[in-house]
Amino acid sequence: MLKPPKVRQMGRVRRTINRAGPFLLAFVATIFAVVCMWRAWGMPMFADLENVAHAGGGIGTLSYINGVVAFDNAYANGFRYFEVDFLRTRDGQIVCSHDWAAFDDKSPTYAQFMEYRAPQRYPNCNLPDLLSWFRTHPDATLIADTKLDVVGIDTTLQDQLGRQVLPQVFDVDQAQTLAHGGRSPVIVALYKQPDNLSKFALIGAIRGKRIPVWAVAMSRADAYGGLALWAKLWVDAPVYTYTVNDCGEEPWVRLLGADAIYTDYLPIHACGD
Repeated sequence: MLKPPKVRQMGRVRRTINRAGPFLLAFVATIFAVVCMWRAWGMPMFADLENVAHAGGGIGTLSYINGVVAFDNAYANGFRYFEVDFLRTRDGQIVCSHDWAAFDDKSPTYAQFMEYRAPQRYPNCNLPDLLSWFRTHPDATLIADTKLDVVGIDTTLQDQLGRQVLPQVFDVDQAQTLAHGGRSPVIVALYKQPDNLSKFALIGAIRGKRIPVWAVAMSRADAYGGLALWAKLWVDAPVYTYTVNDCGEEPWVRLLGADAIYTDYLPIHACGD
């Protein structure tokens, strides 16, 4: 006679989870509803903020151009805020570049940089190019994303362009130095912090200082992790989220506290702003 198959007994932990499932779902739904209501009625929002052209804005499928052609294209599309990456060449010249990947990750000389960019269709800008473009576009604002020597490079930019420059700072010392006693606004950027605890700590450390925070800039993952809400609580400043290139994602980062975005490809009003 065939014996009936044994029925595996459900473990205690699994039974508990199954029984608690509806309550857990209800709890998550309640938290989500509370966040939505706070976002709609209680959390400070800055609805009039404009989106930012990331790395000067993309052209076609190209990003990280950091050059005058990209500035012209983004400006024609309505952008007035331009995030640009900066580095120094081996001999100390300031240039617009996100990294040295084109030079095998080794810092080139200024002459090598200029030689490399000469045949490029969309060349990176050097400092004279950058200063000339912003001086002829006085309604444009430069957001300086400086990779190394933040204080040195950004001080030079402030000296040349004044209040057209918004430095991105990565720690309290940089913020205090570049804020010049509260006279110059800065953007607090989180991406150089090694972990979420450090990011929460940086936001908390800014509070109470004589630092005019124009905005806090963070990744989409940071916004999803609650850092945008934390920033709103602690520094009462706008939050920008980067880099958003999909209109389907923008409503979600805005729901979680972002006021505007850095984008490569979206026209400034593409998502109904």
